Amino acid sequence: MVEELKNWKAALFPLVVFLTFTGQMAAPAGDKGGGGCATVRQPDPAQQGVSSTKQASPASFFGAAARGDAASVELFLSQGIDVNSRNPNGATALQLASAAGYLPVVQSLIANGADVNAADRNGTNPLMAAAQGGFDDVVKALKSAGARGAASAQQPAASGSDDAWWKK
Repeated sequence: MVEELKNWKAALFPLVVFLTFTGQMAAPAGDKGGGGCATVRQPDPAQQGVSSTKQASPASFFGAAARGDAASVELFLSQGIDVNSRNPNGATALQLASAAGYLPVVQSLIANGADVNAADRNGTNPLMAAAQGGFDDVVKALKSAGARGAASAQQPAASGSDDAWWKK
């Protein structure tokens, strides 16, 4: 039963993160997320490609980061959007990309000066979000850029009891 619960949480986590941070649901069909694996999610090609005439709005910027659209994120940054702007929940684009496991977007945001330690209103920072999703490459990139904190703080307890994960 404990193992089934862990699998259920791992499968549901990307959806919960996306809904929490953006209030939208636009995950690619068939997307199973990281689920604790050391994987890097690839963006959905059908959702990429922002026209060069598109205005740099924070909502569009957050959407591009959350769906792994590195080209659009770069375009928004070149148009002068604040790399550390926050959505209504206090999350930055770096936190959204980290929570979804989009390493290329994370690297781009870090290279453009994103605050790797910025926490949202719940106290979750990009490092914690990446660790929760099991995105080891993103965790490594964040730590290399100076992210602080316990990357495993939100992981299930090693003792087999899953209760600690929900309470933190």
